[in-house]
Amino acid sequence: MIEDDDDDRDFFIEVVRQINPSLQIAAFDAADVALEKLIAKEIVADIIFLDLNLPRMKGAEFLEKIKRTELKKIPVIVLTTASDDETMQIIRKFGAKAFITKPGTLDELRRTLGAILKPIMYL
Repeated sequence: MIEDDDDDRDFFIEVVRQINPSLQIAAFDAADVALEKLIAKEIVADIIFLDLNLPRMKGAEFLEKIKRTELKKIPVIVLTTASDDETMQIIRKFGAKAFITKPGTLDELRRTLGAILKPIMYL
């Protein structure tokens, strides 16, 4: 999970733990740090949830860089407040698996993440 907003990151972690407490979550507030850790194999990811509006390295830049590495097989789900067509085209161009507008409630987030995480909970 790459998200610079503390509350959004905390809500995400709380909901994932409610869905399946055994899932491990690595959370970062900066995309450049997450990318370094992934490339160095300090962390291994089955899926990446990515905000677009991040400090230092924007989400689109992270997508562009990760897709040039062996990590390109990891599905990246963009989870952001943006919902405009231009943003959707950018993330498709850089290979995001899905685009989700951040839900307004914890119940909506739980339903959304539950649907996404269900297939990987049994890997």
